[in-house]
Amino acid sequence: MYQTVVDGVIKKLNEQFPKIQTVIAPCKYELETPYFEVGISEAIEKPVNGPRYLRIMNVFVNYHLNTGQSSLSYYQVLSDLMNHLELLSLDDGTLLKGSSRMGTLEKECFKFLVVYQKYFIKDQKKEDLMEEIKF
Repeated sequence: MYQTVVDGVIKKLNEQFPKIQTVIAPCKYELETPYFEVGISEAIEKPVNGPRYLRIMNVFVNYHLNTGQSSLSYYQVLSDLMNHLELLSLDDGTLLKGSSRMGTLEKECFKFLVVYQKYFIKDQKKEDLMEEIKF
């Protein structure tokens, strides 16, 4: 589940920004800027009802800027991320809506955060009934 969400974000970024490289965090080597780094900063799972659960995934996109890059391109990237990461289509056809989208600028890195939520049913193993037990 988590990898498919990260893959969906990377796919969206590659469609919107085909000339900018995208990597999965943590990136262990130095890349030529600009580039995107994508990962999950926090994952929460809550029981809802019976076998139903809710997964909350806080996804981050770090945009590493060129040294001296203008604020105009920063604002354009912010606008594009806000618009294009609102809805995320996964490979299995699931559509997730991003909430709490937020962007901050820190030195030469622009940090974008989005929260995706998905309900799912956990498989429960079938228990033997007393009537079915043979002595």
